[in-house]
Amino acid sequence: MILLDPKHAEAYNYVGYMYAEKGIRLDEAQRLIQKALELEPENGYYIDSLGWAYYQQGRYTDAVRELRRAVELTTRQGRRGHLRPPRRGLSQDRGRAGRALRLGEVARARPRQRDRSPEDPAGPSGG
Repeated sequence: MILLDPKHAEAYNYVGYMYAEKGIRLDEAQRLIQKALELEPENGYYIDSLGWAYYQQGRYTDAVRELRRAVELTTRQGRRGHLRPPRRGLSQDRGRAGRALRLGEVARARPRQRDRSPEDPAGPSGG
């Protein structure tokens, strides 16, 4: 879709979010989501995706900032009806943002996920 329509913000966000959700190609995920935000800078769901990409990169301060902004923006816009409901549901977004905000202090003290080896008991599956 991106090749057919280079201004398709939703496609950039979708691919970037999928990478971030799986914890792969995180730099590219961030770049794709930022491209979506260049096209739609006030889209709270894209801001949420960027926050999640930052969280997955271990950039907790940036993640908390963007997730808070996403919750504020989607709540405000949602009441006015400007945004359609996201595929994964606003309540899930808020739940994830809340978890990230609560875990922010703890997570900042831990090594970044991408810096851990798979054998590390505190690694991605042993955390």
